[in-house]
Amino acid sequence: MTYFDPAPSAEPPFRRAVAVGPEIVDPGTNLRWIPVIRSDLTLDMVMWPLVVDIAPR
Repeated sequence: MTYFDPAPSAEPPFRRAVAVGPEIVDPGTNLRWIPVIRSDLTLDMVMWPLVVDIAPR
């Protein structure tokens, strides 16, 4: 998947990652998060509205 990284230091602003699990819904805010592994092999959580493209494997 490709997602927008809103961090001010993000260069480039669009990053790629692979989803590694089902989405998680925050019960307090109703925001959906997707657990991903980035190209540098770090794990992260991406908020669903920041996803700009999903490609099949």
